[in-house]
Amino acid sequence: MQTPSTNSISGSLNQSLQIYTKLPNIKVGIYMTIYFSEVTQLPSTQKRSFQLFIDGKAYSTPIVPPFGSVKEIYITNLTASSDTLFELRPTADSTLSPLINANEIYSLSVVSSLGTNPADVEGLATVQMQFEILQIWSGDPCLQAKYRWEWVECSSGPTPRVTALNLSDFGLFGSLPDFSSMDALVSIDMHNNSLYGPIPDFLGNLTKLKQLDLPENRFNGTLPASLSSNKNLKLVVTENCLSGMSCPPPPPPPPPPRQKTHKLNDNNPPPPPPLPLTAFNSSNDRQGQNNFNLMSGSKKSAELRMVLGAMVQFFVLAFLFFSF
Repeated sequence: MQTPSTNSISGSLNQSLQIYTKLPNIKVGIYMTIYFSEVTQLPSTQKRSFQLFIDGKAYSTPIVPPFGSVKEIYITNLTASSDTLFELRPTADSTLSPLINANEIYSLSVVSSLGTNPADVEGLATVQMQFEILQIWSGDPCLQAKYRWEWVECSSGPTPRVTALNLSDFGLFGSLPDFSSMDALVSIDMHNNSLYGPIPDFLGNLTKLKQLDLPENRFNGTLPASLSSNKNLKLVVTENCLSGMSCPPPPPPPPPPRQKTHKLNDNNPPPPPPLPLTAFNSSNDRQGQNNFNLMSGSKKSAELRMVLGAMVQFFVLAFLFFSF
């Protein structure tokens, strides 16, 4: 989109005004909107009138910008480039130069790619179905380099092809599926996995394949003649279980999960051992005995105060009786 300005631009009197577009060098489809409006009230003796011309041909009827409102001109279904000339020419009865307030240009971009070749998409889907660990990748495998699948390499062009599979150290377990539809492959690297079974014959029919790395797996059987006799192929199949090879030992099972242990250091001393149950019982017994003694002592003190009070009252009454 090209928007020169929201302020009015006018040319010299009786001269045309060219519109700058910033279009590419090649012709593209465009949609264009141009806005016209008088910013001041013109006196009756003046008139502003002009026409839009494209490459020297009149495209519009005479345009008279209104005051207090906007007149819009639409250009649709037109192919244009940086060489296309857009100009506003004053009409014969105009006393003022052409004026433009703003314009918008939308160009139709050509899609650079239609997506990865369907044959390669089909082959990759087969590989993903066989190896679940690869199913986290989705979308088009080749479009947008920023989001391209990290284990594939692709050619350029409107319909890219997958040219390499880089699947070494991916933890693949199982036999190789048939991905023979990926006939543009130049390199396949699947070393250091847990692949077993025979090496598929279809690999020898990939005519563009130049590099095949399959070492450190557990392939068995015989090597297909289409691979062993291909002098244009760099083939590496060491450390497998093929005929004539000493089969390497199977990979060790994964270690059991580690249990959490307390790490002893000066800053984190070990927790104290739990006290025996008898300690709690003895403590509770002592506490109960102390409480009983306190309660007994309090009761005896109360009884003593009651006896002393009664004796005092008796002596007072006796003294009063004998006095009278």
